[in-house]
Amino acid sequence: MLTASFYAANTVIWPTLSNFHDISQIPLFTFTLLLAMEKRKWWLFWLMAVLILAVREDAGVGLFGVGFYMLASKRFPHAGIATCIFSFGYMLVLTNLVMPIFSADISKRFMLERFGQYASGDEASTLDIIWGMVSNPWRLLVELVTPVDRTIRYLITQWLPLAFIPAMSPVSWMIAGFPLLKLFLGKGESVLSITIRYK
Repeated sequence: MLTASFYAANTVIWPTLSNFHDISQIPLFTFTLLLAMEKRKWWLFWLMAVLILAVREDAGVGLFGVGFYMLASKRFPHAGIATCIFSFGYMLVLTNLVMPIFSADISKRFMLERFGQYASGDEASTLDIIWGMVSNPWRLLVELVTPVDRTIRYLITQWLPLAFIPAMSPVSWMIAGFPLLKLFLGKGESVLSITIRYK
């Protein structure tokens, strides 16, 4: 029933049909990673971790959430720390060192379009945005909850197909919390759109 609910959810169907692209592979890789974790098949876990990161640069946010769960639940603390370091380090290296080699687009367009409210100049790196968030906690809090109506609508649309179970599950919050933070702290009309991407 949970599988049917997941695949029948609006948040899965619309992005797959109307905007099918690389991120549609993430559920398969992530579910396989979680199964490998439960079965303690670490070779498969790390293979899926690498494949998740290979999909796109921000896929590490979801992987970081899995690592945080492994650490916070105290089930696999060492693997959890390694997963957090691996995913966060990958995102920092890729967005700050590798991507600028090919284009200045990441600091001059994408970061400012999505997180420009935390920057002060005409361009910003991932580290600049993170520092802007840490150094201005009030702005962070405001961005987290506004716009209130669209934020609540987004969460309800995600939770409804699964009978609001994710809303009541601490494990769900630990794993999905960081990808949700990435959305809620961003700006733009498409950030909270259900039909554009799967999250």
